[in-house]
Amino acid sequence: MEYIIAAAGIAIYLGLRLINKQSDAHQFNLLFKSISKAFNLKFTRGGIRGLPRLNGTINDMHVIIDTCNDINNQKQIMLLVYFYSQIDDDFEIQIKNPSGNTVPPGNTSVIKTGDDAFDKRMRTAASSFHIIAAMLTEHVRKNILYLASECTDLHITKTSIRLNMPVSWVQKSKRLVHCLKTSLSLAKELAHCEDYRKRIIDNISGCDEPKVKLRNIHALVAGFGIDQDIRKLLRKTMRDDEIAIRIESASHLGKEGCKYLTEILIEGSSVPTDKLKILIVKILKERRYTGAVLALIDIIEKTSNRDLITGVLEAFEAIGDERVSTLLMVRLNDEDSDIRLLAIRALASCGTVSAVEPLHKLAGDTLNPMVRIATLKAIERIQSRLGNVERGWLSVAELSDREGALSMADGAGKGSLSMAPEKFERPPAGKKKKTKKSKSR
Repeated sequence: MEYIIAAAGIAIYLGLRLINKQSDAHQFNLLFKSISKAFNLKFTRGGIRGLPRLNGTINDMHVIIDTCNDINNQKQIMLLVYFYSQIDDDFEIQIKNPSGNTVPPGNTSVIKTGDDAFDKRMRTAASSFHIIAAMLTEHVRKNILYLASECTDLHITKTSIRLNMPVSWVQKSKRLVHCLKTSLSLAKELAHCEDYRKRIIDNISGCDEPKVKLRNIHALVAGFGIDQDIRKLLRKTMRDDEIAIRIESASHLGKEGCKYLTEILIEGSSVPTDKLKILIVKILKERRYTGAVLALIDIIEKTSNRDLITGVLEAFEAIGDERVSTLLMVRLNDEDSDIRLLAIRALASCGTVSAVEPLHKLAGDTLNPMVRIATLKAIERIQSRLGNVERGWLSVAELSDREGALSMADGAGKGSLSMAPEKFERPPAGKKKKTKKSKSR
């Protein structure tokens, strides 16, 4: 009797499951039929245990709606949209993996759009930054974020959009229809992105998000260089309310931009953080803009920020202006050995003859071999820059066993630290020099 009751219970359980599956299949059949009629897709009925399938073409885009299993072997609805694209460069956009271990495909690298909400949710990888910047307009980013909120997995490439969602999500709502419409709209925008330059310019002109505008300015210049139209746009964005936008724009305008950045440093109050000052100093260093020397001197005399001091010293080395020689000599006594090294290297390109003696003294006093080598190289470069006029004042020997040894000058001069060699007369050939013989006792 117990066996009969148990068998009956199992039969009832299996029967209920079968009824539920049949009910689920019936609901999906109704839903998929409605989608089939609305979008003119081919409908394939599912069996007792299977779900229906849709496929077909909508506006030259091939659509497939089918089922699949996720990594946990749970059944999912899969929506696939294939579209034709003329984009040569590869890109991939997908929901971020919580582990963060996903490797970008092929020759692509991870790219930030500047849209914090988008970059936090999605991982974007591309082989060309300016192309992905052109495609990811504000409307495109919003559509992608919408799809990401409606599914568990989203994967976008230059030819397809694929998203997965649990069966239970689709069964009780019309979100599949909304996702299909959004995917078709998104695919159309991605497929017809051809004039990248114009799209980026439109992104810059119509964008209210400073970080996105900043990234697009960088992408525009990196991808298309500077011409009259782009220069005109950069002059306009150089008047933007955001200081970061003004700095980025000026950095691409040569001497005109460097002059503007120098004026910003002189004003001081318009640069709210040391981080932005460091950025400006780095740009001026890369451009080797001599017009910024006085402003840089003023900064280094007033700041205690180590990173800013480091940036200014590196700028002095790159610019090579002798007006900073005295200031750099003071930095030779800095307690920070890294600052001393930077000052020594800067003196190599900026130092005058008066810098040689303190450099020589430092080389003799220091126990740090890196500092000693740097000072000797700086002395050698100062001599090289000053030419033959000062050539004999102090010279540096080849570094061999006596690292840092000083050689003798060609002739002792006023203030010379070297010794004049004693004159030695070689006797004429065939004659031996007479020597006094001592008397033997």
